[in-house]
Amino acid sequence: MSKINICAFIAKNANGQEQTINNIVNEIEMVEGKKLSLVIVTIINGIEFDKSNIYLDYFIRYVCDFEQKCEKRPFTHLFSSTTQKSKIKKREGEGNLEFKMLYENTFFDTSYDEIEIGFPKKGFYELEVFENEENISGDWRKRYGQYGKVDKKPVSVYGFAVK
Repeated sequence: MSKINICAFIAKNANGQEQTINNIVNEIEMVEGKKLSLVIVTIINGIEFDKSNIYLDYFIRYVCDFEQKCEKRPFTHLFSSTTQKSKIKKREGEGNLEFKMLYENTFFDTSYDEIEIGFPKKGFYELEVFENEENISGDWRKRYGQYGKVDKKPVSVYGFAVK
């Protein structure tokens, strides 16, 4: 049985070269009229996983305000990514080590994607990550609408507050 785990979260900063993550956040201070620099960290690992690529689509969705009043729930597309399983067997760094695993078809990867984002209002938000079967293209608004129509659930959800 194929098994894949995808975990995405937000940090204030990270260094992919050193593989370090600083200040994982679940509360963000909003600065009126300014965009914030953040890092979306994604950790992927799989066992007996036979796909050659993993296609992910990242969105941030407003959930509700602090009084739990839910209005129209705006969302925004952050980015789409493709992880190629063949390219993650070797890690950059000292000696270019190739990691050995006990189980067949096992892999792991960590990505660090820097974003700049402005939040329209204070409240609760979610980082939602959807997995696709094929390369991601087309209008992101239509894609997000399709995810809801086919009752497709995100593969990773990370909740946070903007104060």
